[in-house]
Amino acid sequence: MAGKQAITHPMRKLLSSRRGILASAAAAVAALHGLRPEVAHAAPISGDSATSEPAVKGTTSYAGGTAVYGRASSGTGLGYGVQGDSSSSSDDATGVVGIAAATTGRVYGVAGFSNSSAGCGVFGQSNGTASSVGVRGESITEGYGVYGKTTNGIAVRGEATGGGYGVEGIGTSNYGVYGHATNGTGVLGESTNAVGIRGRSTNSHGCGGTTSKSGQAGLFGITGTTGAVAMLGIHTGAGGVAGYFTGNVYISGTLTVASGAKSAAVKKKDGSMARVYCQESPEPWFEDFGTAEAVETNNAAHVGCLFVGTGLLITIVMICIR
Repeated sequence: MAGKQAITHPMRKLLSSRRGILASAAAAVAALHGLRPEVAHAAPISGDSATSEPAVKGTTSYAGGTAVYGRASSGTGLGYGVQGDSSSSSDDATGVVGIAAATTGRVYGVAGFSNSSAGCGVFGQSNGTASSVGVRGESITEGYGVYGKTTNGIAVRGEATGGGYGVEGIGTSNYGVYGHATNGTGVLGESTNAVGIRGRSTNSHGCGGTTSKSGQAGLFGITGTTGAVAMLGIHTGAGGVAGYFTGNVYISGTLTVASGAKSAAVKKKDGSMARVYCQESPEPWFEDFGTAEAVETNNAAHVGCLFVGTGLLITIVMICIR
């Protein structure tokens, strides 16, 4: 009512005073443990341990029960259902650790789930140097350090928006990155303006391919675009070659040499190598060489020719040597 002073019930004053005392106590706990004040206010349970025993412990014997449950119910802001902090600088110090003690079954030490189309089940962030890790998976034996599985999507994805790498694999004595597929492609590289897959090596081959299937290729290139090249080799330095073949070479198509001569390396009697060049012609000609003896009383000479009976036009050029 206007003109009258509001009267506060004594019990409300007492409750308000107790809330202030609890808030001050929570702030003191936060200062003691180095926690953020907003986290301390949101945590009605606090534990402190100076031994190896847990400060806070939850136990459940129910098959589908939860020993410790944390929930941030605010619809806005950066709230955490469970937060763990570690001030130790020792190796393998952990803010939150999950252990699956069972030795059989598909069990998880830590599991994360997200129902949002843009959310993450598990999120890791690192603000340290180049060697720091946001999320790390490690396998002691022959298992997987990190495992991703999907039906139609992408099991594991790495994204680099700057000068870093989307995915990096390091192998000391084995494969850095291994891709396996039964009917699809083991490893697929795709780029809009650069190279889809690139290999680089300091002391060995930059890129290699093998196959155990007859009629298939260890390294395969294909294109259907006009003017494109299926396989390209470029050597810009001195003393090397753009392409090197050991074994027979089969060409189904036209061989064109844009510049330079076509030659064969022939070993001479002294063991050295010499180049033997092709006889160039504006038309496709087949050549065969032979010898014959011309008799003075008869101008005809019989010269055996490889192409007799093939239907080709045969032109015989005789050179007289005395």
